[in-house]
Amino acid sequence: MKNLLLICLVFLFGKLSTFAQTITFDDQGYTNNQALGNPYSIINNGETFLFTVSNGGAPNATDNIYRTDENSCGASGLGHLYAGNFSATTWTIETSSGNEINLGRVRFDNIFPCFSFSYSLTIEGFKNSVSTGTQTLTVSGLNSVFTSNSSFDDVDRIVITAMDLANLGIDDIEFEVVLPVELLDFKGAVNDDAIELRWQTMSEWNNDRFEIEESKDGIRFEKIGEVKGNGTTSEQQAYSFVIEKPETGLKYYRLKQVDYDNQFEYSKIINVDFVKLDESFGSFYPNPSNGLVSLDYEARAYGEIIISIFDVTGKIKFEQFHQVSKGNNHLNFDFSNISPGIYLVEIRAKRKSTYQKIIIER
Repeated sequence: MKNLLLICLVFLFGKLSTFAQTITFDDQGYTNNQALGNPYSIINNGETFLFTVSNGGAPNATDNIYRTDENSCGASGLGHLYAGNFSATTWTIETSSGNEINLGRVRFDNIFPCFSFSYSLTIEGFKNSVSTGTQTLTVSGLNSVFTSNSSFDDVDRIVITAMDLANLGIDDIEFEVVLPVELLDFKGAVNDDAIELRWQTMSEWNNDRFEIEESKDGIRFEKIGEVKGNGTTSEQQAYSFVIEKPETGLKYYRLKQVDYDNQFEYSKIINVDFVKLDESFGSFYPNPSNGLVSLDYEARAYGEIIISIFDVTGKIKFEQFHQVSKGNNHLNFDFSNISPGIYLVEIRAKRKSTYQKIIIER
């Protein structure tokens, strides 16, 4: 029978699965040629994106501006953000929270008068201020589509550079939000002579492994094992880790979730108080007796004990099964049908046995 102590938590950590989104600018209620500020922010599905136009690494006097037409040659019906009319060399797009995205496609528009100028763009991804890779694109007219490669997965900033970005427009941006690993619960359970840790994830993204850490004071932790993760999955996963024969007392546990790129996050801390419960066998009394005896037995869990009586030759003379409850049990036995003499009694429980001598007299 299991003696369980459960502590439940629900929280997020690591990296999880993704969902597709598109940033558009024609559904925000802007008017043509409306200056939107620098940096300009737009909220998409709860995530705030910042667009900053700069020249030489510092914000320029120009604005991010909303346009619905091309400057001179009659193209209309557009709805894009463009990098203003003044010289600029850098256009940065980033999440204000620092959350990461997988960049998909970006549709650029050239709204330089009559498309008489082509833009040679370098587009670079960043994660934690470290470059993840670059691609190039030439924008000569409307609807020039940039399709990112895998170096733009899991980024928190995209930087677009060119000799001059004035009159370059962005029509829409497709991306996937990278969510944290969602830990559904984390439980610690005292299970007989062990502590069992169990946890579940709703989904995972690039999850290499969980490292299990233990502490006596909740401050200094050390690794005691690890469990392999399931990489990337949108299905719920269950994990467990068993600590055999732990020391008695209060222990603290946390999970260290590690990605394939060795980025990691810690879970919240749980604690488990391991109290070792031992069977306590009393002595038969009275002893000597006429065969009517009692035994006080303290059990660690509900179960069964076996009483076997052997004579001096080792021959079994009596055997009886008794159900016991967790805690103290007062048991009565009738051995009066056994001949007077000295006998060896075996008391056998699930994990422990002991032997006692009894004397039966008449």
